[in-house]
Amino acid sequence: MDDNTAHGTVDSFDHWAIAPEHQQVISIIKKPFAGPWTDVYKYGGDPSNSLQLFSCFADSTLESLLLSGHDWLKDARRFTPGFCCTGDDVEYQASQYDGFEFIVAEQYFHSLEERQLVVNPEFILLFELYRDIDGNYYSISEIGEKRPAIEFLDGHVRVRTEYLYRYGAAKQMLYVQFLDSRVFQGAHYVSCDVPLFDKNFESDSYNYSVFYGTDEEKGSFLSTICARSIVRSGSVNESGIWPYEPADEAEDYPEFIIKELPNGSYKRFTCKESELNNYFGANPGAPHYLTPVFFKPSVLDRYRKLPNFEVTERRLSCGSQWGIEIDNINPDRVMVYLGDLGRDLPSSERKHFLDYEIPPTDQSISNEAFAQDFLNAWLSETEGPVGKFLLAYKKLIECWLKRFGRPLFRQLHPDDADLMQRIRIPSVDSQEEFESIVQALAKLLNDYMDETQFPACEKNGSINRLSAFLEDNGIKVDLSPLRDIQTLRSTGAAHAKGEKYDKAKARLLTGSYIADTKSLLDSLTTLMSELVSELEG
Repeated sequence: MDDNTAHGTVDSFDHWAIAPEHQQVISIIKKPFAGPWTDVYKYGGDPSNSLQLFSCFADSTLESLLLSGHDWLKDARRFTPGFCCTGDDVEYQASQYDGFEFIVAEQYFHSLEERQLVVNPEFILLFELYRDIDGNYYSISEIGEKRPAIEFLDGHVRVRTEYLYRYGAAKQMLYVQFLDSRVFQGAHYVSCDVPLFDKNFESDSYNYSVFYGTDEEKGSFLSTICARSIVRSGSVNESGIWPYEPADEAEDYPEFIIKELPNGSYKRFTCKESELNNYFGANPGAPHYLTPVFFKPSVLDRYRKLPNFEVTERRLSCGSQWGIEIDNINPDRVMVYLGDLGRDLPSSERKHFLDYEIPPTDQSISNEAFAQDFLNAWLSETEGPVGKFLLAYKKLIECWLKRFGRPLFRQLHPDDADLMQRIRIPSVDSQEEFESIVQALAKLLNDYMDETQFPACEKNGSINRLSAFLEDNGIKVDLSPLRDIQTLRSTGAAHAKGEKYDKAKARLLTGSYIADTKSLLDSLTTLMSELVSELEG
């Protein structure tokens, strides 16, 4: 029967008795992939209005069988591997032995009256999906962003449709949907054995039956739909799996500013490595791979806010996924080599950097970067204020442990693991950013100081106890930088501001938060370096 004719019969037959819920059900049957999410498993619900749904994949050779009826050939519990005995023959059968492959399978533990759902490991591994602590699965971008892919919701499981379509294309399998919907109307639910309508509807992608019935007293009404649907796979080219990546995901190599011209315009050139000059004579006349490109320091802000990134004065990295050499020794700008932008930076991040580019006029590579990158010189010291601070902090830890046999600072709590990442030169002259850095410095140097190794003294506080301990050991250093940090934190950054803050601000700050951050780091670095000298002496 023609599908349109069949559906017209359903719409026109005893319209008063048709359950409105079943109009939506019929839409699901006809078009399983109707939106960005697709339910693959659904159970339970109100007994008077229940929809059971289960989807899986099947060999394309089973298409005729699947379209030959409407009852369920598979359900979530029928994928348990094990042995099969036929006469004297014993054979081990995997979960997909009969040509069906689950997306979500169900295990039911009867003694606990509890079900658990298992996602097909091959599905997870093919798309490299990450299982988060909430139990859901996510795709992870090149910069660590999570995008939901599989969600376990109340009573059902849904999967992003694109992954179902791509999996079917990759394996050249059919997507199969089994559906059973029941709607009761009436004061009581009994067997409805008086049929008002009972018919099958078929097409080249589904087979379903519709039944309406009532009891003899017409006090209860039952409407049911039982269905099978299939979605045929696209070509393997549509899987989006290497080497079949979609064309719109091809690498994008934007042009960056490499020179400012006399008329104020800019000369740009692609960052694609294969089109750049190098030391072996490739592409004569083109800019060299190591052409410096400059950016505003705020280009790094987005990475500092994400826990999976590490930003130093010489490198930006995202876990072990990718990393790129940078020059932020001078914190007023960021330099990256043109070729590195094309070779080491993901395509999506090149667009981000492009938004922050500045002309190279009056900019230069730092002496440290030049020595390391062009002269192959190893430097024991660094020029950058943050690098100097962190190096002095590391040396202090080593020397203190060697001198006194125990660490000066306690180990950072896991939630403070990025504490040293928060110590930086502000990218803009922002009070909020400055106060965040002050709090990070105070926490690192004061709060994490292990004062249990110091004897009690007349004045409380880790700095006072440290001062007394150093004096007892014949070590004289000026601890005022530590006290200044604590003052800025206690009078302003961590509390409501008042007269004490005004006095501290007048004494310690100049009005430029960028300059003040540099000054604080320099004074703390000097303090730690002097303390190291005393410990080693």
